[in-house]
Parts: sequence; structure tokens; C-alpha cells
Amino acid sequence: AFRVMKTKRGNTMAFVTLDDRSGRLEVAIFSDTYNEYREKLVKDSLLVIGGQVSHDDYSGSLKMRADSVRTLADAREELTRGLKVMVQGANLPLNPAAQLATLLEPYRQGRCPVSIDYHRGDARGQLSLGEEWRVRPDEDLLQNLRNTYGKESVELLY
Repeated sequence: AFRVMKTKRGNTMAFVTLDDRSGRLEVAIFSDTYNEYREKLVKDSLLVIGGQVSHDDYSGSLKMRADSVRTLADAREELTRGLKVMVQGANLPLNPAAQLATLLEPYRQGRCPVSIDYHRGDARGQLSLGEEWRVRPDEDLLQNLRNTYGKESVELLY
């Protein structure tokens, strides 16, 4: 749930209910924080919210005051240390480097380094791609890599 309201002073604030199916937590987003992050506060979006959690004496449950709001994509890009793609030699096309470059190209200019973990029956090796091949670990990129190399072949390193 997401509610926006005006305070007595005329400032805008919001209350967001976070729900991860294991529990719920109501988060107060006061005016300064709300104004800074309001474009990220979209109903049903996946968010990572940082702040202070305290006990609510009125309801007996926990409550939270937000200090920061990030989309899942923003948090993933900020916190991911690397992207590892495991490649099996038997599954490679005629030009594996071109195939990988085509998959990575739209997501370049990111912060996330990419490494390739290559396996073949008699050999194994790891290759770290250069700085110019750092990517944004976008969900579409991850899905494209999973579709190409296998569901279990893509790993984000945190």
C-alpha cells in the first residue's frame, strides 16, 4: 500500500507498506526524503528502503522511518561486485565471442565487471573481461544470458 498526504505544515509525506510475503512493515517517508525519492515511489515496484526501525507502542509492531529509497535495479547496480557467466564448451556457437558481445553490448557503460567461467571436458578457465565491458546488471541482460547459457549459468556476486 502507498499513501501520500500533506502534513499540518503543508509538506508532502508518504506511508508505504512493505510486504515480502513473510511480513509487513509500515514505512514513514517524511517530506525531505519523499521529495528526494518520490519518482521511485511507484505502486507495486520493487524497492530497497534504508532507515531506522523502531517499536510502535500504539500497534505493538515494528515501524520504520525511511532515509533512502532505491529501486531494485539501482540497488543491484550499486551493490553487485561482479557478474559471472559459466559457459560449457559443448554448447558454444561457431563464434562465441561475437555472441557474448552481442548480448552484453546494450548494457555496457555500467559498473559491474564480467567474468567468464569456461568449462570443457578436459579444460577449465576463467577470463575477466576488460573495463570497457563492464555492464549494468539489468534484469533483461540476466534473462538473456540465462536463456543463452542456461538458467544456472549466471551468477551475480555481492
